[in-house]
Amino acid sequence: MSNKKNHSKVLFSPQKKIQIENSPKKISFSDLLSPAKTRSDSKNKTKMPQKELEIHISKPSKFVRKGQKSKTTLLSKNNLLSSFLKTSTKLFQNPEFRDYMEDIPLTILSFMKDSSKHLFGIFDGHGGDKSAKLSAQITPDILAKFLKEEPFNVENCLKKTFAAVDLEVKKANYKHVGNTMTLIYIQGKMLFCANVGDSSCVLVYKDKAKKISYDDKCTDPREVKRVEAGNGKIIDDRLNGILAISRGIGDFDLKNKGLISDPHIAKFLVDEDVDYCVVASDGIWDVLQPEDIYRITKQEKNTDIIVENIVNEAIEGGSEDNISCIVICLKDSK
Repeated sequence: MSNKKNHSKVLFSPQKKIQIENSPKKISFSDLLSPAKTRSDSKNKTKMPQKELEIHISKPSKFVRKGQKSKTTLLSKNNLLSSFLKTSTKLFQNPEFRDYMEDIPLTILSFMKDSSKHLFGIFDGHGGDKSAKLSAQITPDILAKFLKEEPFNVENCLKKTFAAVDLEVKKANYKHVGNTMTLIYIQGKMLFCANVGDSSCVLVYKDKAKKISYDDKCTDPREVKRVEAGNGKIIDDRLNGILAISRGIGDFDLKNKGLISDPHIAKFLVDEDVDYCVVASDGIWDVLQPEDIYRITKQEKNTDIIVENIVNEAIEGGSEDNISCIVICLKDSK
């Protein structure tokens, strides 16, 4: 995103792993969202008391101006999604064009202390990093609360999470700052993508790459129609002549001008044809297309190298924005 930048980073540590077996061949929708029962569970019907929800959030560390090393995490082989789930993250301030870093990444493996659940996100701030930083910090607890209440209505939980995060930013009195918000939530074999703004997500299949998020740009005909129907104005491809996106968190001086926080939500079954999920800020997508991501992921198996190559190609291609990128490997990459 544009305007002043501040350097910061939010990363979350993996939670305690839970050992679970692969799901049966015949899978219902609820099975896809829930860990499979073990053999001992099927014989013993005694219900164990459910532990209270506990999410540990680490404090954001200072961002290093000249870029940051990638970090890879390897999950248990018993993970429901695949035998191996790896993720690597890279941030780059792009100091030639940006004085501050406003991109905040989010990575939680074994979300809610459940090895079948994982949460990733990109929060790209504008007007400062305050809104993006707050959004990244409070999103996990808010989503966990709603998922505990409605475990089999993930889409509604995501929708309510965006509204709740937006409200908390409002309570913080951040009137003239805001951020994009793109979440990837994996539960069992289902992958959910929810977003506002233009931090995009691409799924890489064995034979293609596909963007699964929706860019809320003020050049999009559907968003222009929606804004104008609500008496808002698009001036020079910007909302009210100010903001390049038509949906986002914060920016409450533009909420009565057509800006909304309602997310686009899509869901996908992660099967053997899905190899990678790549979520990144528009510093990547200003330069690279899904086919570029497909090519890069086919040249290398190591996620650390893949994320380095994606960021480097964006920089060499002329990106003038902050860059944040998360690569999630959804297959056995040995």
